[in-house]
Amino acid sequence: MSYGTREMTTVTVFRYDPALDQEPRYEKYEVPFEPNESIVGVLDYIRAHYDSTFSFRYSCRTGCCMICTYRLNGKTVVTCRTKMQKDMVIEPVNKDRVMKDLMVNMDR
Repeated sequence: MSYGTREMTTVTVFRYDPALDQEPRYEKYEVPFEPNESIVGVLDYIRAHYDSTFSFRYSCRTGCCMICTYRLNGKTVVTCRTKMQKDMVIEPVNKDRVMKDLMVNMDR
């Protein structure tokens, strides 16, 4: 992520660790707004700068594998191919299958 601009935006992320949490919650993070940055880059920024235990999946970064498919502001997107927006809400596609944070059980 390039840090050329000082403009910040809020990213609200679904968080849930069944080993620690009774219920899922949403946490807000302030991140640099970089219009050309992918959502995966934003998630990496949150893990690197706020919480190293934050869990999500990605693999290819080219949009081929679809592992990084999440919900962005209510729409299902492939986050490695989707550019960041201001005031984002990022959630797992299926909250009923959450293993931890944005990671869902992919067995089936």
